[in-house]
Amino acid sequence: MTDKTDRIPHHGVTQRHLLAAAEDANTPIHAAYLKWLDHRKLGDGMTEDEFDDLCEERREMVAEIFDMPVQGPNDILLKLLSLTENGEDFIDDGYGRCAMLLKEARAIVGADA
Repeated sequence: MTDKTDRIPHHGVTQRHLLAAAEDANTPIHAAYLKWLDHRKLGDGMTEDEFDDLCEERREMVAEIFDMPVQGPNDILLKLLSLTENGEDFIDDGYGRCAMLLKEARAIVGADA
């Protein structure tokens, strides 16, 4: 049972989850996800063709992430976040549950978004 003082406000994520995320921070998937996350910041001032090339690079990065073996539960969340453009392309169920799930996933892995 989780102590209420152990919870992070508005996320339902416990300190135990964050410690687990820190332990998984050095997996190949986590490193690839961080690289992919930085790659998402690129694109301003590009031509349409340059941006199309950038998007193709990003798709290849996601494919590489999916080909990597999972080394912990956080790797599964990182795969989900990269596949859904950090949750932006995740279709919600009309009740906000998908958005809540992705918010919690980002909190667990320490992703900014």
